[in-house]
Amino acid sequence: MTAKNIIVDLRSNSGGNSKYSDPFLKVLKNKNVYVITNCFAGSNGEQFTLKLLKNKKATHLGQKTRGIIAYGKNYGYNFNTPSGHFSITPTDMNFHEYIEYEGKGITPDITLNFDSDWIEQTIEIIIAKQKKS
Repeated sequence: MTAKNIIVDLRSNSGGNSKYSDPFLKVLKNKNVYVITNCFAGSNGEQFTLKLLKNKKATHLGQKTRGIIAYGKNYGYNFNTPSGHFSITPTDMNFHEYIEYEGKGITPDITLNFDSDWIEQTIEIIIAKQKKS
């Protein structure tokens, strides 16, 4: 990959498995990475965002993530309460290292405006950053 700047668009990425996302960390290492998220990015989408942000050349843009990052479920068992009015879905995964973001989300470095295209705004930010260098 020869591009100097990479946009990783994680908007509405509700999660997945790190065995599929983590290989990209090696490919994106030492690149200028611009990570875009919105309020629907959650679970592994949020975890991957934080892993990308460990790169000192990464910038987080967009909107705060969903804040469903520290727990998950693989099996999806649901249990109804005896009254039948409630359903309980217990988690079976524990990502306690991300607990500080649970219920809060990850706040971007740069909030993008809803009045125009976020990719175009990101490209403008990249160009402005290059002009300063």
